[in-house]
This record gives sequence, structure tokens and C-alpha cells, in this order.
Amino acid sequence: MNPLPPGTADTDNSAQQTRFLWVHRQKARLLLKLGLLVVLGDLVVAWWLILPAPTCCISRTSGATAKMHEFSAKLEAYRLISGRYPTTSQGLDALVTCPTDVPTPTRWRSQFKALPLDPWLQPYRYHLSRDEKSFVLTSSGPDTIIGSPDDITYSSLH
Repeated sequence: MNPLPPGTADTDNSAQQTRFLWVHRQKARLLLKLGLLVVLGDLVVAWWLILPAPTCCISRTSGATAKMHEFSAKLEAYRLISGRYPTTSQGLDALVTCPTDVPTPTRWRSQFKALPLDPWLQPYRYHLSRDEKSFVLTSSGPDTIIGSPDDITYSSLH
């Protein structure tokens, strides 16, 4: 936008000064807008890189915990039908197929069509206590390594 009226010559000093100031202000506004755009872009990138990771892990951890509660209910149903929990060697597979190794259950009913994996696509681990009255379920957690600090554990206490 030209601040001078059409047909006016750009010859006197004040007109040149006005035009210079107008151009300078336009450049300053443009630089300010670009600076704000860069800062906004940096904030969006920082938000995208930093915030979703914990939220993602929290929701996956919650999912693993919920699935372990479901396993616990299925193991309790197995115990009510069979008279005991599956052994550690029979594992969670006993919820899908009838165990063939000793002690074989006299009554059995499938609890899952297939064993679900944890949110990190790793199998859940099952361990029956020595007194055979409680069990521990474990998910390897985000690092997918059993025995590390981020493992998710569920213990049944009877």
C-alpha cells in the first residue's frame, strides 16, 4: 500500500522519508510475525516431543494393569472349575488349552481363545507361589525386559 496519493511525485524529502518509514514498519511487522511463528512452531514441536510420551506410557501401563486384572479373574474362574491354579510350568497357556502335564485338571474350560499380549507386544509372565494359593503376573513394561525397574506386576494374595 502506497501512502502517497496517485500522481504525486516522490521528489520531496518528506515524501521519501514517509515512504522509508512505511517500508521500515512493514519489514518490522513481517519480522515480528515471523518471530512469533517460529516461537509458536518451537512450542508445538516441544509439546509434541515431550508431552505425548508420558501420556502414552501411562495409558499403556493402565492397559497392562487392566489386562492383568482380567487375567486374575480368568485364573480365579480356572481355579473354581479345576480346583486349583495352573502350575508355573503350565502357565497362562492353561487358560487357552487344557494342560496335559501333571497335575492335569479333571474339569477344564477355555478362558481365552488366544492369549493376549501386553501393550508392548510381549507375553505376560505367570508364576504360582510355592503354597499354590497365590500367583504373580508380570508385564515387561516399556523397555520389554523382564526384571527391570519398569516392569508392571500384579500379585494375588489369598
